[in-house]
Amino acid sequence: MMPLKKFIFLLILLTNVGFAQKTISENEVIDMAIQNYPLIISSSLKIEQQKALIPSYLNLPNTEVLIQAPTGNEMRASILQMLDFPTVYAAQKKSLQTQVSIAETEKETNINLLKFNVKTSYNNLSFSIERERVLKRYDSILSDLLEVNEIRYRVGQIAILEKINGEAKYKIVQNQLRQALTERKNNQFQISLYLGKPGDSSYVPSSKFAKTTIPVTLNFEDTVMEHNPILSLYKKQIDFSKSTLSIERQKQLPGLMFGYFNQSTNTSPYYRLNYGITFPLAIWSYRAKVKSAKKGVEVAQMQSNLINNKLYSDFVQALSMYKQYSQSLDYFETIGTKQSKQIIESAQKSFRSGAISYYFYLQNIDQAFQIDLGYLDALKNYNQSVINLLYIKGEL
Repeated sequence: MMPLKKFIFLLILLTNVGFAQKTISENEVIDMAIQNYPLIISSSLKIEQQKALIPSYLNLPNTEVLIQAPTGNEMRASILQMLDFPTVYAAQKKSLQTQVSIAETEKETNINLLKFNVKTSYNNLSFSIERERVLKRYDSILSDLLEVNEIRYRVGQIAILEKINGEAKYKIVQNQLRQALTERKNNQFQISLYLGKPGDSSYVPSSKFAKTTIPVTLNFEDTVMEHNPILSLYKKQIDFSKSTLSIERQKQLPGLMFGYFNQSTNTSPYYRLNYGITFPLAIWSYRAKVKSAKKGVEVAQMQSNLINNKLYSDFVQALSMYKQYSQSLDYFETIGTKQSKQIIESAQKSFRSGAISYYFYLQNIDQAFQIDLGYLDALKNYNQSVINLLYIKGEL
C-alpha cells in the first residue's frame, strides 16, 4: 500500500500537470502570436500610419488671398500661389513610399524575431516537461528504495551511512524536481503571453520533445542570408537616405509662381495674370542640407555593412555551436541512452541478487539518470542551435 505522504506528493504533481491541460502545436502558437502580440499589432498600425502620410507629398505652400483696391475706392480679391519645382513633389512621394516599405519590412523583422522567441520558448517548455518526467521517475525509484532501506536499517542489514546517502540523494532529486516544476510553469507563462492569454499555464506541447527536423533544401554551410529581413531593412534605409538626398537636391531648383489679380472697376473690367519663378538665393543653406543628406547616405551604408558583418559573425558562431551540439546529441542517441537503460537493468538485477552493495547500486542509478538528463540538455541545445541558424538565415 502506498504511504500517505507519497500519495499526497504525487497528487500535487498530478494536479499541477495532469488536469485541464490544453495541447497546442508550435505553429499554432506562432499563428496566434502574430495575430495577438502587441509588437506585431503595433507594426501593422505603423504601416497604416505611414500610408496615411503619402498624400502629404503634395505639400503646397499656403495660397495667398489678397484684398486690394486698384482704384483706391473699391476692394478687389486677388490670389497668389507659390510652388516648388514639380520634381520636388515626385521625390517626396517616392520618399514617403519608401517609408511605407520600411515599415512593412520592420513588421517582417518583428515577425521573424517573434517566431524565434516562440520557437525558443516552445523548445524550453518541451524540455522542462520532459526533464520533469525523468526526475519524477528518478524520484519514484529513490522513494521506493528509501522505504526498503528504512526496513533494512531497522533490522541491521545496512549501516547508517548507506541510509544517509540514500536520503541525501533523494533530497537532491526532490530539489531538482521542484526547480523543474518552477521552470515548466515559467515557460508555460511565457507561451501564454504569446497566445494573448497571460497567466494561463494550462498549455502543453502537442508533440513529444524530439529532434528538430531541418529542411532538406537548407544548407547551413551556405553563408548567404538574403532572406533575413534585417538585411532588407537596412538596404531600404539606404534607399530612404538616397530619397532624402534627392529631395534636397531638387529643392535647389527654382520654384514656380502663379497669380490672378482683379483690377477691374465698375465701368471697366480688367484682369491680370502673373507667372514667374522663384530663386533660392540662400544657396549655402541648400548646399548644407545636401551635404548633410550625403552624409546620411554614407551612415546608412555603413550601418548596413555593420549589420552584414554582425550577422556573418553570429552565423559562424551559431554554426559552430550547431556542429558541437550535433556531435553531442549523436553520442547520446547512438550510445548514451542505450547505456543508460543497460546500466539501470543491470544494476537492479545485481542489487536484487546481492552481487553489488546498496552504495554501488545507488551510484549506478544516479549515473544512468545523469545520462538521461544529459541527453535532454543536448537535445535542447541542439534544437536551439538550429533555431538560431534558421533565425539568422531568415528561414524560420
